[in-house]
Amino acid sequence: PENVNLFAICRDSNNQAVLKRVQIARNVQGKLSGIFQQQASSFMEGIDEEVQFGHGWKPDPDEILYIESSIEQQEILTAASNATELETLDTESIGLNNIKGLFVVNGTSDAPRVLVQAFTAQQNLERKGLALIFRDDVFREVSEPSFTLNSGLCAIIEGGRIKFKSFHILKRVFMLENFYTEATDAQIDIFCQHEHFSPVDSAAIKAACSQPIRSLINAVSRAGVLDQVTVADVSRIADDL
Repeated sequence: PENVNLFAICRDSNNQAVLKRVQIARNVQGKLSGIFQQQASSFMEGIDEEVQFGHGWKPDPDEILYIESSIEQQEILTAASNATELETLDTESIGLNNIKGLFVVNGTSDAPRVLVQAFTAQQNLERKGLALIFRDDVFREVSEPSFTLNSGLCAIIEGGRIKFKSFHILKRVFMLENFYTEATDAQIDIFCQHEHFSPVDSAAIKAACSQPIRSLINAVSRAGVLDQVTVADVSRIADDL
């Protein structure tokens, strides 16, 4: 496998994304590339169709969800293309970096492919009471700042899409607050007029809509889910819920 750079997606005090380069020994870079590529193969194994994400949509085993990449992901990709100019990860205390995700970039400059892992506090070994490493026939305490890689990917970014299987995990890494915006009364009126629905009393719908329901309507409308399925599809999905 080719040598790759490892990047960390961190959050500053304003919850803005800050990209940092993780300094990796050259003899480890090739192994790192192999691990991420193997995880990418497992991530896409058995996938035949990409389905645009809509709240409540449960993909079949041969489907994977996607959303269009946002400005944040595009900025991250741009920054990663200039790796040597990035600030390196603070090795004094990994926990202080507020890491949310790790990723590598492979593919070509014209068609980059970003392989993303979520990062949790449990991966930060310095947070644990005692971490041990076997060296010179005995277990010794890990005294240097250390962390482990995740066992799998949470997303692949390519072709302007973020492909994922769990929105719950994805939102830990990226800012996806737009998917929680509530639908306005005007948007609910438009939603209720969709050709898939029988005539409904939109005023009654608006009166009954809770905050989560308004968020769901906004997400489904933004993703154009109803335009991609038939009435029979909607009925089948409703029966499965």
